[in-house]
Amino acid sequence: MLVIDCSMQSKLAFAAVLIAVPLCGILRSAIATRLDSFDLDEAYHITAGVTYARLGDYRLNPEHPPLVKLWVGAFLTPDVFKAPQVRPLADKLEERHFTEDVVFTQNDPDVVQRRARIAMFLLNSVLALAFGLAVWRAFGKELGPLMATGALTFLMIDPTIAAHLPVVLTDLPIALLGSTAVLLAWSAFRCGRYVDVVLAGLCLGLALGAKHTALIVVVAVSLLGIVMLLLNDKNRLRALGQLVAVLLLAWITLWGLYRFRFNESPVGVDLFNRTLSAKVADLHRPHLRNTVSFLADTHFLPRSYLWGLADILHVGVEGIRPVFFLGHNLKRAPFYFFPTVLLVKVPLGLLALAFAGGVLVLSTRNWAGTGPLLVSVLFACLLLAMLMIGTSAYAGIRHGLIVLPSLAVLAAAALAIAWQRKSRMLLAGIALAAFAAVASAVPVLRPWEYYNEIVGMQNAWQYFGDEGADSGQRTKEIAAYYHRYLEPKGELPYVDYSDSFAEDDRRGIRTMQRMWEDHPDADYSDVISGTFLISAPSMLWNSSACDYTPLLGKQPVGRFGSILIYRGSFNLAGSRAFRFSLRALDAEYSNHPDLAKAADYMMTSLTINPTPYYRWIELGNIQLQRGLRAEALGAYQNAKTHAPAGDEMIGPIQEQIQRVSQEDLRSVPILRNPKLE
Repeated sequence: MLVIDCSMQSKLAFAAVLIAVPLCGILRSAIATRLDSFDLDEAYHITAGVTYARLGDYRLNPEHPPLVKLWVGAFLTPDVFKAPQVRPLADKLEERHFTEDVVFTQNDPDVVQRRARIAMFLLNSVLALAFGLAVWRAFGKELGPLMATGALTFLMIDPTIAAHLPVVLTDLPIALLGSTAVLLAWSAFRCGRYVDVVLAGLCLGLALGAKHTALIVVVAVSLLGIVMLLLNDKNRLRALGQLVAVLLLAWITLWGLYRFRFNESPVGVDLFNRTLSAKVADLHRPHLRNTVSFLADTHFLPRSYLWGLADILHVGVEGIRPVFFLGHNLKRAPFYFFPTVLLVKVPLGLLALAFAGGVLVLSTRNWAGTGPLLVSVLFACLLLAMLMIGTSAYAGIRHGLIVLPSLAVLAAAALAIAWQRKSRMLLAGIALAAFAAVASAVPVLRPWEYYNEIVGMQNAWQYFGDEGADSGQRTKEIAAYYHRYLEPKGELPYVDYSDSFAEDDRRGIRTMQRMWEDHPDADYSDVISGTFLISAPSMLWNSSACDYTPLLGKQPVGRFGSILIYRGSFNLAGSRAFRFSLRALDAEYSNHPDLAKAADYMMTSLTINPTPYYRWIELGNIQLQRGLRAEALGAYQNAKTHAPAGDEMIGPIQEQIQRVSQEDLRSVPILRNPKLE
């Protein structure tokens, strides 16, 4: 039997280790990510967070619940961040432009980033420590110390965790809070202590406030509570009360994050970039649409939360997104996408430890930690199943991050059992696997781009094109390259990267695209000459939208990270079509839309490249708003022709065609373009 000295001195020593491990992880992350620019979504979250914390206005970026944004907004004091004057915005496109302008033009982005990184380091270290303590409590005084230490060490070695520690995103907080809530719920339902019930409820509520994915955590906690209730022969009424108490506390905590206010703003309702009713109407499946409508009608959850729920259901459940995976452009990610991503993004040494933990648990009779470990593993299976049937592959390992804490607990079981058996061979094997993981992952700068030895970091771009390969964090290096090599010659590069014009302007980068943006009607050439800085995922992923095939046949003259540098003359008609489509969207979605110009730009785009069906949808919407029945019908019919087989939009497109052909156009709403989500 495993024996660990549980004296006060020993507990304090383990507590010190639990604090030290996240601190070491933060130090490693601070060094490895020090060159990173903003992630492509951070400006959006930061601006929204300031309006939440300072103004009590939740209309911006309702796609995500407020916990992370409130936290960062509280750290960005008025002397660091000038709060924006919030105004009505037309859809996500204009809202994104607005928030990026606030961060990069109205404030000093480097000062903002430094303060935001401090805030997120602190938040994620506290959540990591809470996860470690939840592991300790769930596995008890004998197993708990080693299990908590092993699980936290696993997480701090993993490069994806290191990459996410300082960024203003919701994926790491929900990963830590989700597993913490489930483990605390196990402790609450098993022992029935009031403190465990309260902690589980609060943690579940914070998880709900971090990301809508936490609804799966609610399902997991509910199922766990029901199972424990059925196993409780003595006092089932009390067990039911504990489950209800946890869920009720979670619900109250979520409302508290929204200041117990149903409306998104103190001054009224319907202030989102798109009304809640329109957002709910975008849902294709009646049961989803009816559920969100019911929750809104009954005021069961805040409007901002429900807006985000409608958005995530539309994008992550109903939508079909193409993905570049294993060297091929696919219309939809296969079911094995996320298991494959975990296989190539988690260090092999850590995967070996998790596998060893599973084998050792199965081969150990009556192991004391089987209960909480089984709960953690089944929770991971539920999460993985959700990912495998969903449509969120575009984010890659970022969305798969939620599974890692359960893998960490499984790996920690290997350490605990090896220690229990006092097997030098097992302990040596565990040490070797841990050393291999450290050697593979810890020295890596830019850990966001890490891939293990199965594919290697140099070649990964040829196989994977999701956000796990790149997320717009090399903009500072583009600026340095431009100022050192191109600006002295007066050369404007062609840059296709996940940054914004606002950031380019702030960092003094002048590009061909910016020139075309300033003079939109002067861009007529398909052949472009000069220097090209292209993100490798942009070259390979979703080629129907922006065809870089001519570049793929040439050898790049340089590279940093996933950015490939080319020089020469190339026929990039597909890229030109993409630029015109963006101009059309800018003309359509603004406070002063110019629908005639939007139609002209979109028709030009589709004349060059008629294959993207979602552009035909947008053209149909533009013509519908202009009251042009025949033109709208023709565009929607072309959208149906070019839509890929099995796409969820085919049914709504056909319904839209029927309505436009038969009804008064003023009563027909536009058909939501899936690419705007």
